[in-house]
Amino acid sequence: MGNGRGTGVKQLSENQIKEFPKLEQSAMVELFTLDLSAFGGEVYNLCNQLNEKGQPIIFAGISYTPYPIDASGFATNSQGASTRPTLSVSNMYGLVTALVDGNGVVGAKVTRQQVYARHLDAINFINGNEHADSNAVAPSFYVVETIKSLNKNLATFELAIPSESDGVKMPRRIIISNTSPSAYKGSTGVLAYRED
Repeated sequence: MGNGRGTGVKQLSENQIKEFPKLEQSAMVELFTLDLSAFGGEVYNLCNQLNEKGQPIIFAGISYTPYPIDASGFATNSQGASTRPTLSVSNMYGLVTALVDGNGVVGAKVTRQQVYARHLDAINFINGNEHADSNAVAPSFYVVETIKSLNKNLATFELAIPSESDGVKMPRRIIISNTSPSAYKGSTGVLAYRED
């Protein structure tokens, strides 16, 4: 399986696939990364939950700040354009307003990772965790396409997969499947066939 970058498609790990048929699955934890570094901003790792100790969740050695965040609309669609999920983030203390007014968030990278609680780092649990697995994650990659709403309580963003985001540029040459551009040219760089 590929890494799913550019498609928004989740790639499931072997441990996640093993977790599906169990009668009692552990809770699914959603981890979000909002990357504003392309605009001179920071990278924010956020999660809507706390760990067993009442502290920020740590996954793959990265701490995720507990912050009210919710996402929806991640359905897959095999026909036409993909769905446009929404990401809603609390605007308490005016944090999101400051980000929007500062460097902006449209075009920022968003990573959504889904991991079963049983695969979180051992540090999240009072008695440790022998099932910790930083590879047992299903990441999805998006960019902030538009700001749907922003008020003193909540900011809602529309997300798009990177290949469907406005402003994406395609190569200038014609793309033909199963053919290398060098097959069209001889050693001189001109077309390799003769015109009669």
